[in-house]
Amino acid sequence: MRLVVTSLLLGITATLTLISLLMPSASPGNTTSQALQITANAEATDYLESRGDLTTVTLDARGSARLTFAAPPGTLSNYPFMYLALESTSTQIPLEATLFWQGQDGTESHPYAVENRQLSDLWIATNELPGWGGDALTLTLALQGAPNSQVVVHTLSLHGSSLANQLRSIRSDWIAFVPWKRASMNSHTGVTKVSSYYPVPLMACVFMFSLLAYLLLSAWRQRRVQADWRALGLIFLACWLALDLAWQKQLLHQVAATRVAFAGKSEEQKLASGPDAELYQLVRRMRDGLPPEARVIVASSDDYTGLRSAYYLLPRNVYWSLRGPEMPPARYLQSGDYVLKLSPTELNYNSDTHSLLIPNAPAVSADLIIREGNGSLLRVH
Repeated sequence: MRLVVTSLLLGITATLTLISLLMPSASPGNTTSQALQITANAEATDYLESRGDLTTVTLDARGSARLTFAAPPGTLSNYPFMYLALESTSTQIPLEATLFWQGQDGTESHPYAVENRQLSDLWIATNELPGWGGDALTLTLALQGAPNSQVVVHTLSLHGSSLANQLRSIRSDWIAFVPWKRASMNSHTGVTKVSSYYPVPLMACVFMFSLLAYLLLSAWRQRRVQADWRALGLIFLACWLALDLAWQKQLLHQVAATRVAFAGKSEEQKLASGPDAELYQLVRRMRDGLPPEARVIVASSDDYTGLRSAYYLLPRNVYWSLRGPEMPPARYLQSGDYVLKLSPTELNYNSDTHSLLIPNAPAVSADLIIREGNGSLLRVH
């Protein structure tokens, strides 16, 4: 067992050495740290309150606020890491943050919506952000959370290149909580857009270096290479558990977040506040205006939108084609049929001629019943 533990420690040390060699080279210009100060402006004076080193932000009635910081000296590439520590007084609605930065010429770069929700202690590898470089005029942090709640800004600082900062950002990635999204149904990559390393290749390096260390130590002690399969299994198990525990933490955090969002709600309330809330509410309002015997055609070129909309229309008589034409052949259409047109779609409605334009097919006479957001409900003549 002692040999296994020693091999794992040597494997971790070798992996950290490899990470340090792959890091951006440090220079006198990019090893400093810079705490950012919020600039005084009219937009901020109404909801900012400073108490010592802390700043309290009160979100508006829509649950949003924007903090503008003076840019640090030098180019942004001198600061490949950012540390963010925020604390929200609301536990019901999770706090979200989006980072913007503006160049000296006044142009605003692409925003980065912070995926990791561990905002109370978060290191971000900003060198992974597209466009992070050059001289900046300001940096802006947009917050979104519970309306009229307060957010305490403990710190927002930029840091130079160092092994310690790289390890801190990897730790933030390792214990990250990223809310559920469509891709979560099939995979959990364990990374965000700013992650420097994937967990699986990282642990594969630890395993290979540990395995090599075990074989070398075993050969040095016994004067010949003689591997014990139980020791090799323990090394593999330790690396696998490290990966699995990070995944289990993500699942447990998701369970807790799901409970906060949906516990005690009816089926209708769950759908109205779930990830499809906007789509569900749109379809429900259009469904309520349909007669019970209506035949409804769901037209959308997006599989997910079409499938979920058809499901929310049940128990109506619904037609939706998976990866096929959005509309059935004209011979199957009847007067009084309804068409629910949802973006994105290849169909277009001409209000002057009251016709539904279908690619590579004759137009269909139809009246517009409802148009709301990205959807339209039409009735065939």
